[in-house]
Amino acid sequence: MQEGTVFQIVCIVLFLSFVTFYYFFTMFGIIHGTSYRFRNKLQLCQQTGKSNSSFFAISTISSH
Repeated sequence: MQEGTVFQIVCIVLFLSFVTFYYFFTMFGIIHGTSYRFRNKLQLCQQTGKSNSSFFAISTISSH
């Protein structure tokens, strides 16, 4: 009985730590990912210098 409760506690702790890590990583990933994509789009616009590429970047940013 005691081994079962210890196992349950370990599972709960692992699950909670996984959830918190996942939450933090997704939040950081979303912030980091959007800024990275935004920078890539800006570089793409600067390289091509076309009006349609800048419009594409604006449309993708507004869609987020």
